[in-house]
Amino acid sequence: MKTTTLKCDYLIPSERLIEIQMKLISGDEAKAVLLGNKLGIEMTNKVIATEIEFLRQLEASRKKPVFSEYSAWEWLILVALGLDWEEDEDEFHGPYEWNSPMQKKSIVGMASRFYSPGPTEDLELAFDVLVEQGLFFQVHPGVFADACYYCEYDADFLREIPGFERYAPQWQAFQEKLDRKFDLRIWRTTGLCWGGGSQGTSELPLSICLGSSCCRFREGDSVCQHELAFNPMILPVMKSL
Repeated sequence: MKTTTLKCDYLIPSERLIEIQMKLISGDEAKAVLLGNKLGIEMTNKVIATEIEFLRQLEASRKKPVFSEYSAWEWLILVALGLDWEEDEDEFHGPYEWNSPMQKKSIVGMASRFYSPGPTEDLELAFDVLVEQGLFFQVHPGVFADACYYCEYDADFLREIPGFERYAPQWQAFQEKLDRKFDLRIWRTTGLCWGGGSQGTSELPLSICLGSSCCRFREGDSVCQHELAFNPMILPVMKSL
């Protein structure tokens, strides 16, 4: 889980990183720069501004409102875990594996059921933060009409939510299984698709999302089998091949 935008040639000690971040948030940039320089971190004005903005957005996304049991940031993680996919809403049996990439609006929409009556803007901001932190990643940029995302199953996120840390080993197992199955962790770039681009009804096992190599894309279909719209600007090019 990404916790900073600061870059260094080696791992920054967590206690030092927290110290730098606290000084930046409190406005004591001079001391933050001195400490960062001692650690070999380039602390330019742009670097400082980027880190402060990241921290402010993270803080806003993790602020728990009075009407909700969890913050927008936490609800999105729980939705990624599979909280919205249960038939029995009174009991959670997760975690679930994602059967295809999803659009931001779909993920935010699932979380909004739990975050009501909170504003959708809270969840949209939290989603963008979680993309920056690495829980969600975009697949095949430009191939779909709207950006589509998949979950990395980073167990560190679950360890941040009391009561749900018990599912961290299962997310870790998801990662390890997929890393073994797909060389060079390809799935962390492409995402996965239940059906692998088949023309059937998703009866094939979970496999790499093929993007523009999907048979539905090559045949000029407007959507894939999971109803994700392809980018119409590039579909005509493929039809003419």
